[in-house]
Amino acid sequence: MLSSSRLLLLAALATASCASIPPGQPLAMRPPELLSGPHPAFARQGEIQITPSGTAGSSAAWDARSVRGPLVNLTLTDEGLWGGTLQGRAVLLHARGGRITGEGVDVWVTRDGPVVHVQGLWFGRFVGLHLAPESLSAAPLAGVCAVELSLASDGLWRGFGGCRGVLDYFWMGLKGVAADPAREMPQWFFAFLGALPAP
Repeated sequence: MLSSSRLLLLAALATASCASIPPGQPLAMRPPELLSGPHPAFARQGEIQITPSGTAGSSAAWDARSVRGPLVNLTLTDEGLWGGTLQGRAVLLHARGGRITGEGVDVWVTRDGPVVHVQGLWFGRFVGLHLAPESLSAAPLAGVCAVELSLASDGLWRGFGGCRGVLDYFWMGLKGVAADPAREMPQWFFAFLGALPAP
């Protein structure tokens, strides 16, 4: 028979795991395009550029089978898994039915009305992103601890981000199909992480 302290611990763990699922319905992510013949050359369909004030910034782009940038190099394998590197880590990720999983990764992608939520664990660290039509709040895994951006009249997303009380001005540009993240998951999320400043 379990002791009361052990029952409390199990209940707390169950509650914490439920709390990691964001509101809304699991997002039916973009199905992978599996090919039997030679893989086509990379052709950018969407791109995310993130620029902290005083820097040249960084970007990441994607097509149906790849996500490319200085800090991301992912390719869809013949088995339908996303394999490669992201922010200096080797990953092999399964992305289906509103969930991205892999060794050390358990991230939910949901949609609640017009808001897309991405939330979960990335190698033991919390990652969260809430993207509304005119605002973005993120607690990404590397480079910055928090980002708050709003869509400006010039089409760029502008705001602040930082860690440990030090804030910098940021802007983000969404090119091509990047303007519709709900239709472009998981590539949009991978590119967002890959466009963040290096840790």
